[in-house]
Amino acid sequence: MDVTIPRTTRIDVIGRLQNSFAQMLQSLNYHMKSVRFVSDQTRLRNEELLQATRMVQEADRQKTTFIQNVTHQIRTPLNIIMGFAQVLSDAGNGNLSDDDLKNVTDTLNHNATQLRRMVQMLFDSSDSGLNEEMNCDKTDTLLCVQAAQEAADVIRQHYPDVDISIHTQLADDFALITNRNYFMRSLLELVYNAAKYSDGKHIELQVSADEAMVNFVVQDQGNGIPESEIEHLFKFFTKVDDLSEGLGLGLPLAKRHAQNLGGDVVLDPTYHAGCRFILTIPNTN
Repeated sequence: MDVTIPRTTRIDVIGRLQNSFAQMLQSLNYHMKSVRFVSDQTRLRNEELLQATRMVQEADRQKTTFIQNVTHQIRTPLNIIMGFAQVLSDAGNGNLSDDDLKNVTDTLNHNATQLRRMVQMLFDSSDSGLNEEMNCDKTDTLLCVQAAQEAADVIRQHYPDVDISIHTQLADDFALITNRNYFMRSLLELVYNAAKYSDGKHIELQVSADEAMVNFVVQDQGNGIPESEIEHLFKFFTKVDDLSEGLGLGLPLAKRHAQNLGGDVVLDPTYHAGCRFILTIPNTN
């Protein structure tokens, strides 16, 4: 097919035969190009289909893993709640001391809060939760220093041995206008992670502001986040490993909440003593 047969002006038998072969070769080349085009398109579509199949298989694997993870994460606090509820039932005749009773109720409250937190994150990650968030009002007055103190107090209730210090030069009445509910979800998630995954002794919550933004910096000391995992940090349903605690929703939702409020959540790559997350919110008042 690489042979070229030129046309001729000869009108004898040889000339007509040459022109016939030239016409045939031209026709064959046209049809061969069509066959090659169809073949190339079919190959591309097969590659796309193979890639789509792999994506479906990976999505199915992630779905199965996520369901197993959710089941495990919910079952653990449920079992604890049911076990301690039975302890309270069996101790109805007053066999528990005041200290034991306080420990039981604190454990029940901690695990109930964990369940409520997980259920809230599951809802927020759904289409209904996203729609509700996108249409939320941003008309609440938020006292920034008070919000930081509230976040620290909430975490201390569940991790009483954790040391959280607050640093700010803002006045106590410094306020901004936002949606308080979604802001506090973002801030609490950052402080919660700091309390849970750090050494628990050097957690700082810093609050500052400039003309454009109010900055809430949550930093801790500990092992930090492996460099290989940083790029996946804010991807939904992604965890360091499938056996680690959590749903892979906390940080992605914290970032989405902040972005919906006009700010953001980022990891400070220059801090290497542990983790330093920066939550920014527009300075509107």
